[in-house]
Amino acid sequence: MMWKKFNKYVQQCININYNKIKNKKEYSVEDAAFITFLDFFEKLLFFLFLVVAIISSMLFLMYEITPLFW
Repeated sequence: MMWKKFNKYVQQCININYNKIKNKKEYSVEDAAFITFLDFFEKLLFFLFLVVAIISSMLFLMYEITPLFW
């Protein structure tokens, strides 16, 4: 059930990206699918970057800034 919803969501994203393409004679649905893949990959990398940044900030505050006030 979950895979069907995910598949439907991905198909909708591909259709949205295909509709954004202005020159449909030169580009195909496969190009829209690749753009969708790149969008998902970008979002994943951004999420991972945020996780690492938050952990780094917490560790910096805990080990570098907090001891200055204790």
